[in-house]
Amino acid sequence: MAGRSYAYMDELAPELDRAWRLARSAEGDESAEVEMILAGAGSEALVATDRRVYLLRAAWMPWAAAPTPYRALPLARVRRVVVDEGLLVHRLRLVLDSGEEVSLRVRGIDRDKARVAGRMLAAWAEEAQGRLRAAARERRERARAEAAAAGGRAVPTRGGNAAPSPPPAMPPEGTARTARGGLTAPGDVVELLAGLWRLVEAGALRESEYQAKKDELLARL
Repeated sequence: MAGRSYAYMDELAPELDRAWRLARSAEGDESAEVEMILAGAGSEALVATDRRVYLLRAAWMPWAAAPTPYRALPLARVRRVVVDEGLLVHRLRLVLDSGEEVSLRVRGIDRDKARVAGRMLAAWAEEAQGRLRAAARERRERARAEAAAAGGRAVPTRGGNAAPSPPPAMPPEGTARTARGGLTAPGDVVELLAGLWRLVEAGALRESEYQAKKDELLARL
């Protein structure tokens, strides 16, 4: 399995390799690049791909009453990585965005490995979070552009210049596009769409619901 040249690629014990194959298939991660395989103390291991972190346990070991011998976590959920050093066993702890912690026990002789692996995981998690933030910015910009286009306003570009938006479609003759006439004015649509998108960003509204409402409002113009 190919990964970053400086990452650890430990060999998995047979029972952990079976757990890894099960996890990868169940999560649809067959095409993901494996970045790290870190064998822990006892029958446990950590596998990191470019999408997720997997904590593996041998099938016969208890895992918080879970029906599967693994835990899959999106990299972007990892907020902090901590290494608790002990005499015989160290613990690599992943602190998630929810405040929950998951951990991997590492043998005492592998202290330096645990430290380096922790730094790698923290860096990769930050990269994943950056990709999510960039995607969120693109969605916000697209929503603002669509809202501005609905009102016939100029859309600011990244370079600071305003690109003129196409004018709104002319209503049929004799139809008043005002709130007084029972339809929504273009300016009202812009403000309403902006407010709805703020609800999407706050997690109070799904994007599919926003899109449906946007289509409904635009159809009324």
